Amino acid sequence: MVTIELKGTEPSRILSYTLYLVPLWWIMGFSPVVYHISVLLYFYAVARRERIVFPAPSLFLLLFMVLYAFSFSLNWVNFPLSRGLASLYNLSIWVMGFLLVVGIYIDSHFDLRGLLEAGTFLLWFTLGFFLFDYLLFLKYKMLNFPTLLGLLLPFSPSGSSLIIKLFFQVKLHIVGRGPLSFLPRVSYYSPYANAFAGTMILIWPMALTYYRGKGNVKKAHLANLVGFFLLFLSMSRASFFIGALLFFYFEFTLLSLSGSLALLAFSSLLLAGLFFLGVNPLEVFEKISYGSTETRIKQYREALKLIGAHPILGIGLKPSYLPSIPLGSHSTYIGLLQKTGLMGFLTFLAYQISLVKTFLKGKRFPYIAAGVFLMFVWMFFEDLDAPALVAFLFFSLNGVLIKYNLKGGNDGGN
Repeated sequence: MVTIELKGTEPSRILSYTLYLVPLWWIMGFSPVVYHISVLLYFYAVARRERIVFPAPSLFLLLFMVLYAFSFSLNWVNFPLSRGLASLYNLSIWVMGFLLVVGIYIDSHFDLRGLLEAGTFLLWFTLGFFLFDYLLFLKYKMLNFPTLLGLLLPFSPSGSSLIIKLFFQVKLHIVGRGPLSFLPRVSYYSPYANAFAGTMILIWPMALTYYRGKGNVKKAHLANLVGFFLLFLSMSRASFFIGALLFFYFEFTLLSLSGSLALLAFSSLLLAGLFFLGVNPLEVFEKISYGSTETRIKQYREALKLIGAHPILGIGLKPSYLPSIPLGSHSTYIGLLQKTGLMGFLTFLAYQISLVKTFLKGKRFPYIAAGVFLMFVWMFFEDLDAPALVAFLFFSLNGVLIKYNLKGGNDGGN
């Protein structure tokens, strides 16, 4: 029998160390699987010393997974093996999320401060890495290089899915278009830029929570500015507006009332000045879309046709559509409708509602809650069950909200 001993430390350090080493996993090519391994080790270590109890929101996740697995078992034989394996990977993301939520909830020695410190470190490391990467961008406008795994196992990622490519290739940046061509569009740690945006939406509030807990308001202001800047580098239009909401919400809560009003007045004057000079911020973002809007709309239409033919339980998979972009991608909600039908979609919606209600019971960690709840908007435009790091962060913070708003305890922050 295999045993795991964590003498003198808490099992949740596994999660913290995993976050500290995110850049290493990325360069090595382990990003698609290392978060699964981390969660399995963590849950095993916690389950050996705690009584397993399922918080109410996790039951909706459990039911969702059962529906997903049932739909998959009915339909996988009708599709190529590669699509079946891809769907199993998508399902594994939800299993990872369920184990994280339950594990954090029952972990009586959960080290929240350590997790927040790791998220804060990742925010600052990403800023430093960008400054180094910008020097590379000045010479190499588009830059990819093989991961360690790619060097050991030579493989041509062309034509493969973005998740498969992540094993073998590090994609640093591409050129921002239009007025932002002087900046790189980045996708650090993730298979695509919008996944990087999701990562920032989640680690940014962790840094704010950490500094507020320590009473360091100046560093909180600086982290707020850095978080918004890094998210902007994803050049995702939807994520930019999510980031703007987060930035102003954080600033208004960090500042005094007079400071909040001054910031609001300055922002209004700046926006009015841009329009007066003929600069429309909305047009700027239209020019950096890389033509993705039309492709997404076509994909959504095709997926909705498929959903109309299988409305109750869906088809359990995402069929091939475009090279490396399966049908039902680029929207968590459309993907859920396609894979699990109305039953699965409504179950996940019930999970989201239950999560919000849980937060309202204690109203603890409002910064984290803001990031998590705005991820519900992000899910309109991107998959949650593809980029493993985004899901790892999302469900870790779900577990924090559920644990401390239902159980209370020493949270180490606000």
